[in-house]
Order: sequence, then structure tokens, then C-alpha cells
Amino acid sequence: MFTFILRKMLSNKWMIISLLIGNILLCSMVASIPLYSDAILQRMLTKQLEQQQLETNRYPASAEIKFASLSVNRGYELQSLGVFESRIAQFSEELALPLAEKVSIYSSTAARAELVTERQSLVSGRMLKLEFMSGIADHIEVTSGSMFSGELAADGAIEVIVNERTLVEQDLLIGELLELKNLTHSNGKPVTVKVVGTYKNNSDGDIYWYYSPATFSDTLIMDESLFRNLFISNYQAGFNFTANWYVMFEYTAITQTDVERILEVSELHRAEFSRYGTTACRLNYTDTLTRFTSESSRLGITLWVLQVPIFVLLAFFVFMVSKQILEQEKNSIAVIKSRGASRMQVMLIFVGQSAIISSISYVAGVPLGVLICRILGASNGFLGLVQRSALSVRLVPEAFIYTLGAAVLSILTMVVPAFAYSKVTIVDHKRATNKKNVRPLWQKLFIDVILLGISLYGLYTYNNQKAALASGTAASLDPLLFISSSLFIIGAGLLFLRIFPLVVRLIFAVGKRFWPPALYASFIKVTRSMGEEQFIMLFLVLTVATGIFNAKAARTINLNMEHNIQYNYGTDIVLMEEWRDNSLNENAKMILYTEPDFEKYKQLDQSKIQITKVQNTTSGVAADNLKGVRLMGIDTKQFGEIAWFRDDMLPVHWYNYLNAMTSDARAVLVSMNFHTKQGYNLGDSISLRNSNGMFFSGKICGFVDYWPTYDAVTIGQDRKGQRTETDNFLVIANLAQVQSAWGVMPYQLWMKTDSPSLVYDFAGENELKFTIFRDSAASIVEQKNDPVLQGTNGVLTVGFIIILVVCMTGFLIYWVLSIRSRTLQFGIFRAMGMSMKNVLAMLANEQVFISGVSIGIGAVVGLISSALYVPLIQLGYAAGANSTPLVVIAENGDYIRLFTIIGIMLVVCMVVLGMLISKIKIAQALKLGED
Repeated sequence: MFTFILRKMLSNKWMIISLLIGNILLCSMVASIPLYSDAILQRMLTKQLEQQQLETNRYPASAEIKFASLSVNRGYELQSLGVFESRIAQFSEELALPLAEKVSIYSSTAARAELVTERQSLVSGRMLKLEFMSGIADHIEVTSGSMFSGELAADGAIEVIVNERTLVEQDLLIGELLELKNLTHSNGKPVTVKVVGTYKNNSDGDIYWYYSPATFSDTLIMDESLFRNLFISNYQAGFNFTANWYVMFEYTAITQTDVERILEVSELHRAEFSRYGTTACRLNYTDTLTRFTSESSRLGITLWVLQVPIFVLLAFFVFMVSKQILEQEKNSIAVIKSRGASRMQVMLIFVGQSAIISSISYVAGVPLGVLICRILGASNGFLGLVQRSALSVRLVPEAFIYTLGAAVLSILTMVVPAFAYSKVTIVDHKRATNKKNVRPLWQKLFIDVILLGISLYGLYTYNNQKAALASGTAASLDPLLFISSSLFIIGAGLLFLRIFPLVVRLIFAVGKRFWPPALYASFIKVTRSMGEEQFIMLFLVLTVATGIFNAKAARTINLNMEHNIQYNYGTDIVLMEEWRDNSLNENAKMILYTEPDFEKYKQLDQSKIQITKVQNTTSGVAADNLKGVRLMGIDTKQFGEIAWFRDDMLPVHWYNYLNAMTSDARAVLVSMNFHTKQGYNLGDSISLRNSNGMFFSGKICGFVDYWPTYDAVTIGQDRKGQRTETDNFLVIANLAQVQSAWGVMPYQLWMKTDSPSLVYDFAGENELKFTIFRDSAASIVEQKNDPVLQGTNGVLTVGFIIILVVCMTGFLIYWVLSIRSRTLQFGIFRAMGMSMKNVLAMLANEQVFISGVSIGIGAVVGLISSALYVPLIQLGYAAGANSTPLVVIAENGDYIRLFTIIGIMLVVCMVVLGMLISKIKIAQALKLGED
């Protein structure tokens, strides 16, 4: 039977290849989900841990464990100490992470240290402690003197080293002896130490130094074995000490699949350490890992929801191609049945065929899934790829499991249609060929109406949740909101297929007396074969509609994200140097500020960098009786040239508002809530008081809902988790007038530039330090590296490409089968005197009716679905982060790329069809008709 199946597949090789393409794409898409999720989550996890290190200046995967106030008087504490050390070793073992560094530090209680040889000293009452740090010799450089010894000196002193800060602040000399009061050896003699050298860390990036050695100013470092021998093994009553351990794990070895296990093990051991009397057990990675778990869940849901419609389309493609193959093989199935084959044997043939196809797809699916992951990782927008560090893709077990599930589903999709055909006999087949076309099942069940109903219900649900989505306080995001757009596109496409035959028949009936032969024949073919072309028409509609929707969704998500960052920053770069003031002077009656030198910024290339001063003052500002008002002082001309602001955010262009301020030095703009909540009107005077009690008075010339960096409300949650809104009040005034009334106060410098590197270089050359430094371009790049945004762009791009490939394959399948089945018809037309030009014109007309109309309807469906559902997608991705009004955006370049790709697909297909038609031999076609 296996040989029979192979021969059968080879005899229909092009259809089998098409079926194989659909199956491979299905398996690869399914495989890409766990592969991409693992890769992008691993990148996200590593970057979050690295960012934590930058923010805290601490190694990101470390545990700081402290066993304080131990007394050697109590032997049980020393026993606990041993158990405690074993627990730390067990902790490291159970975490199953490579150990980057482990430092044990034992420190005595600080004791009064007196010089053995009296000399005049600047320091009295020194309090120093003895300490050892495990393995310190490998991590320091002795800067003067020598290293400590592991034995007592000849005079019985303990050799110690100190850092240079300790040497200076404690006024010590190398070679000097000190006696530590209240510390004695086991024989009762007082402990004396000898400073033999100074040290510094031999590398600034050495993770051994959990705390920089420069922070220690009261520590005498001695040999570990000597410390243990003198003060622990042969302890003396009254010796108290503290044990500290710094355990650092290789954070790059933390895989996203191990996060939950690491958190669980860490919490168990943290509780265990507490039972043994520890006063501090800090696991500095738990907050990062906990935050990561919630974000990873969000990414996983996002990928699944975005790709489910693609899975459905691919499964539908597999089903339709399988059905096309069965339609071609009806006669052979009937012949096999008439020769005594059982229904089970017929089913086994198709099960074997589908198993072979699915097995090949399974083997090819995972490697292709890896390639898809790399495309996803490089995606920077719809059909836009950038040079980005490649994702490190691991072949995780889930990829093979999911792909196997897809392969099994594919087998079922291919076998189910065969079940109905397997009972067809030769008599049934002949009867069926004489029957008129019947309505497909989806039309009888009104699947198109049902899908549209579900999608519109999703839209209704979205509108009800719109406020909560916008604020980011929704308890959870209904996946239906994401799937609704795909259901709408499919439902609208099916509805078009229901209506299309009626429209074609109406057009044909109106002009049938006037159509030329080629057009008449085209109408006859289309009207008499309704049902056969629905497969390719639906895929053309879905391809174009999905492409437009994906382009608009990606462009909207990306540009609204950029707009929000630019709006919240106000311009390209915002910076402010440190301003000195007299706030530390107890006798100061008002705070006076010292302005940093602004003249130095004039050294910057004015043709590349525009600068303006912007005063942003909130603290202590009150407008009449309203507290917490924000005052923005600006130079109207420079501000209009430098600030970022979208033209559609106010009723008229925002330059009109700036011009109104220019017309009167006292003119001010205020936020709209001054009018709606406080009752102010145009022309009213408003008085502002600062923290020094000084007043500034202005005249209201306009109200604004939006202004660069301004949010009308701050949204949060109360203790009960309820959504709260706090109004923010803004006054925009002329900077010169504010400074005239209040004096010079801290202001920001706003810069507009296409070359941010010039600002960075300037700051480095002049060694400038800033209290505020914001770079909108850097933030946009950082945001585009967000895994969810990357995944969204990647899935939208790859999904469209896959649909395009499937559509192209289906397009070729339909027309190749159509032309093959009409070989005799073409021969008759030619024999009747129709020229090849008219034959091609007839096919071109059919292309217009089927492909052209489908592409046009697909464009309409795509535009409608975009207008309805893209705002939904945007709110779902940027919940709580939308400062600017949401706009659905599409650029001409997106449409050009989209329709160029579709056009190339049609041209390639038409070239293939043209070559096929040109090879048809009329004589053979007529002879075929005679036979």
C-alpha cells in the first residue's frame, strides 16, 4: 500500500506540493511561538537583570545574608553557625545556578583601638573592628607595605591591612601597633594588631566587591584561617561577631523557564534563614523576577492571540486543498470502490498520504520556526526589518510538542474531507456530476453572519471597557477584543462571497445583449461556476484585508508610542544642571538660586541644535486658592520652534495660542480644567504665588486640553483598588515676565536636534553633571526593544507574509486546475475562430471579476476593520500610557509596499499561467474532445 500511496502522490505532485507548503507553514508558525517566547523572554530577563545592576550598582543575582550578634559564650550559636553555612551551600545547590562569586565575611564587634606607642594623633577614640574576607588576596592590589600573614607576628600581634581611606581617616601609620580594648586571646592577653600595608581593589568591575572597599573606614582585614583559629575554634568569652555572606550567581544562566522555581526555592530558604536568627536576608533578584513573570504572561497571551487567526487560515487552506485533491480524485476513488476496496482501505490510503505529508512538515517545521523567530526579533514595524542583535533561539521541548500537535491536527484536517468521499461509488459519482451546484455548508449555517455578530459583540465589549483600558486599570484584557478584528475580516469576506454571485448575475443580465464574445464567455464562466472560485476569492480578500489591517495596526502602535514619548518629553533632549541655593542657610528668609553658566551652550552648533529655556515649577505654586499648580515659563517663539506638538490636538493650530501670548506680555494659557472645574473664563486675571511668597499675575488668553509634557489627570488606584483621578492644573506664561516677578529660578534646557551625540560629546568634554537628562530618541529605541512590541510587529509581518504565500499557492492551484479542466473549451474557441488575443482577454476579464474585485473588497474590508479595531489593539498595548489623542495612522509607503508585494504575486502567477496556456496544443485539445 505504501508504494501505491507514493505513486498516487507523484501522479498529483503539484497539488501535493501545495498541500505540503501549507502544512509546513502551519507547523513552523506553531513551533515559532514557544521558540520566540523563550528567546525574547530570555533576552528580556537578562536585560532586566542588567538594568537592575545599573540602577542599584549591585550584582543582579545575589543574596546578602547576615548572621548578627553572635557570641562565642554560647556554644549553640556556633553550632547554628555551622548549620547556617551548610544551609547556604544547600541554597546554592538547590538553585542549580553556576556560582559567580561567594564571599564570607566575619567581623568582630567594633572595639576601642589605642596606639601602643604614644604619638601625637589627630584622632582619638578610634573604634575599629577585625574582619576577614574569604579569598581577598585574589581581588586586591597592595598599594604600600605588605600583605598580612597567616601567623602571628614575633611580638604576638595580628598582621592586618587597611584601605587608604581607613589609613587617612583613622590617622594610622604602616608598621604601627594598636591594642584593641575588650578583645583578648584565649590565654587572656589583649589583642594587638599591626598595620602592615594598604590595599585597593584590583578591578572596578570585580563582582567580589559587593560593597566598594572605599566605603570601609573602620575595618582591619586579617587572614581567614587565623581569625577562625583565634576567635572561633579557640574562642574567648565575650567575643561577639557578625557573619555575612554575599552569594552571587551567574544571572545569564537564569532561564525564563526556571524563574518560578527559583522564586519558590528562594522564598523557602529565606524563611529558613530567618528561623536561624538572621537579621537580614536580602535576595535582590526576587522583585525583578516577580515583575518578569507578569510580563512574560502578557507576552505569551499576546503571541497566541495574534497568531490564532493565522492558524485558522492555514488550517482552512489545508482543508480546502485537501478537498480540491479529493475533487480531482473522485473518479479514482469510485473506481477503487467498484473493484472491491472497503471504505476502511480507502481511508487508510488518505491517512497514509496525510501522515507522510505531516511527517515531512513536522521535520521541516521546527527549523523554519527558528528562522521565523529571527525575523520576529529583527522586526521594527510592519514589513520593516532592522539590524538588531540576533535572538538566541533554543530548541525547547514545547516547540516539538506544539509542532506535533499541529501535525496531528493537520492529519485530521486532511482526513476528515476524505471520510465523506470514501463512501462514494461509481454510480454515486456519476449522479453527483449531473447535479447542480448546491450551497456550501457555511452559507446554510450562516457562518458569515455569526462571525460578524461575534466580532461586533467584541467591539461593543471594547467600547464598554474603553475608559478602563485607557487608564490601564482593567482587571484583565478580554482576548475576544483582539480576536474580534480577525473574525470581522473573515465574516465580511464570507458575506462578500454570499453576495458576489448575485451582483455578477445582475450585471450580466443588464448588459448580456451588448457584451463582446470574450466578455460574454467570461460572464458565462463566472456565473456557471460559482463555488469553484470561492476558495481563491476568500483568500484574496483575507490577504489584502489582513495586510491593510496589519499595516495600520503596526503603524498606529509604533507611531502612537513615539508620539507619547515625544509629547511627554516635550522635545528631543531635556536637561537641567544642578542649581545651587541657600536652602541650608537657617537665616535665609527666601530661597535664592545660583544660575549655571548658560553661555557655554552657545558653543554648540546652532545649525544642528536649537535651545530654549523652559521653567517648570510645581512645588509651592498656588493659583489664587488652588494649590499644586504647575507653572511653565516659555519663550514663545523659541518654544514653538523646538517643542514637539501634534497639530490636531487643539481646536486650532497651536501656534495661534503662542501668538496670543505674544500679543500681551501678561497673557497666559491655562489648562481647560481651570475653566471646567474652577470657573475661570477668557480675560480673567489669575494670580500665582510661589514658595517664597512672591506673586505673579497674568491674564487668561486661552484654554488648552493638551500641551507638551502636560497630562490633564493622573490616574491611580486607592487602597481598595478603585480607579482614582487627580486633576493637574497648568499655567503657561512668558518666561521673561515670570523671571521679572519671581527672579531667576531653576529652568530646563529643551533642545531640538537630529544629532543627539553632539550633546553627549559636549557634556563629556565639559564634564557636565545633570539633575535631569532625557533623550526621547533613546527612549523610543528602548521602547521598540520591548518584547511585546517586537513580538507584535514581528507577528504582524510574518503573519502577512505567510498568508501571502498561502494565497499565492492557492491562486496558482485554482487557475492551473481551471485551465487544465478547460483545455477542450479553449480548443473549441480557437477552432470557432476566436483569436489567442481574445482567449487571453477572456481570462483577463475573469481575473478582473475574481481577483480584481476580491482585492478591491479586501481593501474595503481592511479599511473598515482598521477603523473599528485598531484603536482597540492600541489601547490594549499602551494601557495607561496614552497621553496624546489616539489616531489610526497609515502612511502611503505602507500601502505601496503592500500592493507592490500583492502585485508581484499576481504578475508571477500570471506569467506561470501564460506559459501554461501557450503550451496548449489546439489539435490535441480537439482530439481530446473527440475521444
